[in-house]
Amino acid sequence: MLDYDNRPVRYVFGNDAQAYCQWLTDLRVLAQRPVAERSGLELGGLEVRLPTEAEWEKAARGNDKRIFSWQGEFDPDKANVVETGIGTTSAVGCFPNGASPYGCLDMIGNVWEWTNSKKEKYPYKNDGREDGKGDSFVVRGGARNNNGVSARCAFRNDDTRYLHDNDTVNYLWHDSGFRVVVSSIS
Repeated sequence: MLDYDNRPVRYVFGNDAQAYCQWLTDLRVLAQRPVAERSGLELGGLEVRLPTEAEWEKAARGNDKRIFSWQGEFDPDKANVVETGIGTTSAVGCFPNGASPYGCLDMIGNVWEWTNSKKEKYPYKNDGREDGKGDSFVVRGGARNNNGVSARCAFRNDDTRYLHDNDTVNYLWHDSGFRVVVSSIS
């Protein structure tokens, strides 16, 4: 559980996560011929980016209306949240029973995950809010120091500071990380 090399990155602002994705895309590592051939995508036609809010929720929830990434009620044995009692981040994959229907691990708890979406009404039609411009983006998934309420697939936040249960101010980026999407360039 304390495998430090396999923990999610933390202390990341949304703009930094976007810059990292752009850096990976610019490296064109993913556009090398073997990867393109295996994936069936055109050579050079891949990009690395943050998921949109809708993509993140779909990866966490699947096609049904589940509340958590797993089927059933809240269970602290399926995510690194405050009720679990770990008190720090855990290595990726420590909670395999909390996997989403698509097999995505740690969608709930551990660290908040930045999306490429600005906070507006949700759900929404494609209205351009994923343009990557601005300084306030939605985070999803809750973190290791949040309770089960934040563990819901539908829970969203965008403020850079929030109150802990003991009313002390903490900054969201302290427990903010990200996961990436690799997609074809449209």
